[in-house]
Amino acid sequence: MVTTTLTIFIAVIFLQSIIAGMRIVATGNFLSRHLKRLDASPVPALSPNICILLPVLREEKILNAALQNFSRMRYPKEKLKIVVVTTEREFENGHIHPNSIEETQLELPKLNAACGYEKFLHLHYPFQTGVKSDQLNYALAELERLSHAFFDEKTYIGVYDIDSTIPADTLALLASDAIQNDFPNVYQQPSLYFKNFNVHDNSIGGFLSRGFSFLQTTYAFSYENYNFLKQSELLKKKVFFLRYTMRYCIGHGLFVRWDYLKRLGSFPTPIEDTRLGHVISYLKGDIRLLPVFDTVGVARGVRESIRQASVWFLGEALFVEDVKIARKVMPIDPLFGCWLMLYKTYRNALWIFRGPVFALLFLWTLATGHFLLALITLLSIFIPIIFFYSKMKLWETMAEKRFYEFKTKDLALIVFIPLELVLVSIGPLLGFFKFSLWSLTKKTPETYRTEK
Repeated sequence: MVTTTLTIFIAVIFLQSIIAGMRIVATGNFLSRHLKRLDASPVPALSPNICILLPVLREEKILNAALQNFSRMRYPKEKLKIVVVTTEREFENGHIHPNSIEETQLELPKLNAACGYEKFLHLHYPFQTGVKSDQLNYALAELERLSHAFFDEKTYIGVYDIDSTIPADTLALLASDAIQNDFPNVYQQPSLYFKNFNVHDNSIGGFLSRGFSFLQTTYAFSYENYNFLKQSELLKKKVFFLRYTMRYCIGHGLFVRWDYLKRLGSFPTPIEDTRLGHVISYLKGDIRLLPVFDTVGVARGVRESIRQASVWFLGEALFVEDVKIARKVMPIDPLFGCWLMLYKTYRNALWIFRGPVFALLFLWTLATGHFLLALITLLSIFIPIIFFYSKMKLWETMAEKRFYEFKTKDLALIVFIPLELVLVSIGPLLGFFKFSLWSLTKKTPETYRTEK
C-alpha cells in the first residue's frame, strides 16, 4: 500500500515536471511572437518618460562596467533619466575606500560627457538605516521635487540591480508596447540567471552555483513568467476566483507607472518587489512581460545562495501585511483575499519542503531497491532543464549577448543540480525564521547584498 501510494506520488511529480517543461516552451514562443509584433523605434512624441533607478551598495568593483551597459540604452534623451542611488550604509563595517559613492561621482561626469547630455544623475540616501526600498522611495521623493514636470501620468519608474545586462532597445520596446496597449500600469522584464555562469570556478561550490543558474532560470520560466502571461489572459475575462494566483514582482527589470505607484503608496518595505506583486494581485492588476531579457548573475557558493533565498522568502511571507496595503487602495473581496493567502501559504510551504521531500523520496527508493522510481525522481528535476536548454537559441535572440557557452565538462552539473535543490531549501526555512522574528519585533531585518 505504501509503495503504491509513493509510486503514484512520484508519477504526479514526474507529470508536473513535464508540464513545467511545456510551460517553458510556451512562454518562450509567446515572448518570441510578442517581440516580432513590437516596433523598436516607436514614435518619440508618444513615448512615455522613463526614470530608471539603480540602487547601489558596495558595488564599486562592477560599477564602471555596469554603467557603461546602461549608457548604451537607446531612448529619446529628453524622456530618460538614469539615477544612481547610493546610500550612507556604504560605510558599514569599515568600508571606506574605494566605495560606490566615489566611483559614482567619478564615472557619471565622464558618461554624461560621452553621451552629450545629462543622461545620468546621482542621488545619495543620507541615512545609515534602511534598505533598498527606502533608497528607492527617497530617490523618488527627491526627483519629484527636483523635476516635477517630468513625472506625469504616463511616466514609468524602472528599477534594475547594478549587475543587470539588458538589450539596448529595451526601453524602446517597452514604449512601443505601452503605446499599443494604453500604457499599462506594470511591466516585468524576465531574467536569465547566467551572467556569471562561466566565472564560477571548478570547485564543488562553483558547480553548485552553475546548477543554481539553471534551477532559478527554469523556475522563472515555468512558474513566474508563465504565471504572468496566464494571469494577464484571465484578467481580461470574468473567471472563477480559484483560477487566480498570487504573483510577485522581481526587483530588477521592474517598471511601474508613476501615478499607479503613488496610488499604491510607493514601494513597500522592507522587500519592495515581491510585496508589490502581492498588492497588485489582490487588486487584480495586470503585470505585462517584456519580450527581452535582463541577464543577471547568481550568488557565489552555497552559503550566499542560502542567504539570498532567505531574503527572497521574507518578502514572500509578508502577504498578510500586503493585503492591508491593497485595502487602502480599494475594497478587497474577503473570499478572494482569503484564497490568494491560502494559495501563497501553499506555495511557500512547497518552496521550503520540495528539496527535503525530493531527497527523502530518492533515498527511500534507492534503499528499498525501487531503482526505476529513483530514476524517475531524478528525471523530474532534469526534464524542465532539458526543455529550457532545447530553446537556448531562442533565448539568445532576446538577450543582450551570448550568456552561456556549453562545454563538455558542464555535464557534471547533472550530479550537482539535485544537491543544490536540497541545499537551497535551507534558504526559505531561514527566511521563515526571519519572518517570525520580524512579526514579533517589527525590527527591519537584514537584507544584505550577496556577492555575485
